[in-house]
Amino acid sequence: YKQQKFNLFREESEGFAKAITELNQNFTVTKLTAEQLYDRLMALIGYFDIDPNRMLDLVIESFENHVEHSKIYVSLLYLLHFDKITLCQLIGFKFQQYQLHDQTPDSLYLLAAQLVANDLIELDDLLPHLYPLLTDFADSYTKEVETARTSKRGLASLMNDANNRSKDSSTLKTNNQLVHFIQALVSIGDLEHTLCLFDNLPRWSCTSYREINGLLTKIIAYIIDPFYKNNSELHACFLQYELKHPLNQAICPRDLQSITTWNEFRTKICPLLLHLGAYCQDRLLFVKLTRLCTNVIKKAVDSSDELKEDVLLLIDEVLLPSLSLLDVNGCLAIELWLLIKLFPYDIRYGLYERWHEETYRKTPQLIHMKQEVADKSRAILKRITKDNVKTYSRQIAKMTHNNPIIILAVIIDQIQRFDNFITVINDALKYLSPLAFDVVCYTILHALTTPVSAAAAAACIDGKMSRENAAPAQWFQNLCVLSANVFKKYPIDFTSILYYVYDQLRLEKTCDLYLLREIITKMSGIEVSSTLTREQLEAA
Repeated sequence: YKQQKFNLFREESEGFAKAITELNQNFTVTKLTAEQLYDRLMALIGYFDIDPNRMLDLVIESFENHVEHSKIYVSLLYLLHFDKITLCQLIGFKFQQYQLHDQTPDSLYLLAAQLVANDLIELDDLLPHLYPLLTDFADSYTKEVETARTSKRGLASLMNDANNRSKDSSTLKTNNQLVHFIQALVSIGDLEHTLCLFDNLPRWSCTSYREINGLLTKIIAYIIDPFYKNNSELHACFLQYELKHPLNQAICPRDLQSITTWNEFRTKICPLLLHLGAYCQDRLLFVKLTRLCTNVIKKAVDSSDELKEDVLLLIDEVLLPSLSLLDVNGCLAIELWLLIKLFPYDIRYGLYERWHEETYRKTPQLIHMKQEVADKSRAILKRITKDNVKTYSRQIAKMTHNNPIIILAVIIDQIQRFDNFITVINDALKYLSPLAFDVVCYTILHALTTPVSAAAAAACIDGKMSRENAAPAQWFQNLCVLSANVFKKYPIDFTSILYYVYDQLRLEKTCDLYLLREIITKMSGIEVSSTLTREQLEAA
């Protein structure tokens, strides 16, 4: 009996030792090409009767430990002509073995990403070997969001992980091979397969990890930079900078292609931004995107509906959610307002409504942020008085820079209950940004149009005016007085309120004339008094 193929090192130590030496040499020094290396390996296989499959395993091991020479190893694997299934099974076996350990080495993720990016293995063939499966990961994330929505106790426990996940890179679970693999795909610039995985997972479930969203923001900023410079209104001296390449070009299978037109931005960048969503946490990229959308709409002679829809989608799905999670920064709110103000009030209010009712329910981080801001708002309202209004007005302004829709909704709710807040709150709003002032008008309109309870409707007309003596309900009167004071004191466009009163009159509902009366009275400076003294009559 004579063995024809050797697949153990001890069976043919000389041949395997020579193969390992050839595969692990410093290619930068030796200048060896993939074709020359292929010829040497084929000679070793033939002379020492080495099992070709074991030789393939050695090539994979060497590739994993020398990813910086990926071009040579990829070319070598092309020359070896192994089918994709065989190669995928070798990689999959390695991943399955590491599932029993606490950590899978980063080099294996980079290796798998290189093979997928260079079409040496199919993504669909590799995914079943990774832990967790796509369906398991999606179910786990969906359950996490539902738990955060329905249980405060569950929210508190989940947010410890969620906050750490977004702020501390070491908290990314070491046994989550799927997320680490996606991170590896992003790190080598393989955006095509990254988008494919994103499309098969819940929105924002992977980009919530700082390791992934940090890389994505750098890549997007690098790709859109020429387009931003061409459409920027800044002086040329401020556009002389050059961005550093965000990735290690030695391991990238292909270079990142910059864009120069809106069509390219729409097809290549918008899908990435929509998956990035609330986790666009790079302030510089946030400002660039906001200014870019603003300038594109301004420069378009006849802004098409398609262009406006694209910009509104970015505002709704990326800019507003990201603003909620970013650190407090008044400049970001101002930049975003310069874009939002280009749209009529009905479109703006639609954005605010979805921001309030839908966006804050999408991820555990946003759910936690909403609860945190609401709790802080109530704490401030419990302490604010005429004496300390300056101190607390600054705190209110800081909170409204990023989450105006939450704190202002709490304030309007408190105003409807307690009339002694009106003067204090009117003074406390003086430091608000233009975006926050627009949200003030929206929250007032939202309160006016919110259906009242059955008991209130039975006692009052539309819940606003008493059926007995036509006196305004307490909540309605407080809201009208606050509106009149705020509209007089601050630069707020309250056209929407006037249109609301007009529409109510068309429906033959006259209760809101009381609101119009309060506004006219305050803004004209004429006080209407129902009881006049003799001295007042004589003075008149």
